[in-house]
Amino acid sequence: MNYKQRLLQEFAELVEKITRLRVFIEHQEETEENDLYHSNESLLHRQLDSMLTYQTVLQERLEKELG
Repeated sequence: MNYKQRLLQEFAELVEKITRLRVFIEHQEETEENDLYHSNESLLHRQLDSMLTYQTVLQERLEKELG
């Protein structure tokens, strides 16, 4: 597998992880009694923000490499 294929695979995996994390956060926000989520809420949102930044960088690399 060449680096372009690995880059595409990495991007696809990241998009899946972002989707799963968003679904988790949305579900937990609807469940007000989840103390474990609420104690980690800011960390989860920071994680999501970081993943979205990483996604943007990978997307820019893909556009540059694949045209």
